[in-house]
Amino acid sequence: MNRHFRIKPVDIPPRDWSDQDISKAFQIVNQLILAVYTPGDEVAASLQFISIAENGFGLPNGGVYADADGFLKVVRPGDAFAPSIRFIVKMGTVTVSA
Repeated sequence: MNRHFRIKPVDIPPRDWSDQDISKAFQIVNQLILAVYTPGDEVAASLQFISIAENGFGLPNGGVYADADGFLKVVRPGDAFAPSIRFIVKMGTVTVSA
């Protein structure tokens, strides 16, 4: 939510709403919607990630992941990440007789 928008408190309307009162109420609701959907600064005392990616593969620009050392990183335009693939091969005993 963009905190740069200041929304005025709504006055209690009279019993009989006039067109001006209805218009004012809609203006305030529209300001609130604009403030909610407009990106802005976020100020927080703490931040907790429930689930964080181990690398940037498949994340959009601006996505956050933790690298192998535990440092938080942000995916930037132009960053390239390869998928992690792990192969395990088991071999049995091979006997060759001549």
